[in-house]
Amino acid sequence: PDEITIVVGDTIRFVATSGDHTVTSGTGSDDPATGQLFDADLPEGDEFLHVFNDAGTFDYYCIPHEDDGMTGRVTVTAATSRTVDVFVSGTAFNPTSIEVNPGDVVRWTVNGSHTITSGTGLADPLAGDIFDAQRSTGQTFTFTFNDLGSFPYFCRFHVGMGMTGTVNVVERENETHVVEALE
Repeated sequence: PDEITIVVGDTIRFVATSGDHTVTSGTGSDDPATGQLFDADLPEGDEFLHVFNDAGTFDYYCIPHEDDGMTGRVTVTAATSRTVDVFVSGTAFNPTSIEVNPGDVVRWTVNGSHTITSGTGLADPLAGDIFDAQRSTGQTFTFTFNDLGSFPYFCRFHVGMGMTGTVNVVERENETHVVEALE
């Protein structure tokens, strides 16, 4: 595509499918910032990779085909947080284990009377240090996870029946997007 939107940290793989090209940052040869971000020859069959680490709009063009209008634009946005739902009912958290990224929110929706308590159980000396919320039917509890790691939690009322869960916070996997150069 000549315009693509990606997330900070993603990679664009520029591929010369046919013909010889360049991939040069800037709006064209009249741009005083031409080539400052990247400027690579792209002979047929070759590729050039660039990781976009900053949000913004980045124009690029092909030097030999500038007069033919061979231009493109990459829009880089900040990663957005998402909300992941966990349902609390009976003696279970559903799902019992989830994976989120830093900045994501977990929302527990309760049916019955329960707690959502950080830690491994009642004997854990750090139980409830991160979060400890008592809720009843129809109520929710939300928590934003910013730190990487594994965060076990349990229900104080039902932990003896195995009512435990885990939130695993892992780095977002960056993606690689392909832009083909065709003659």
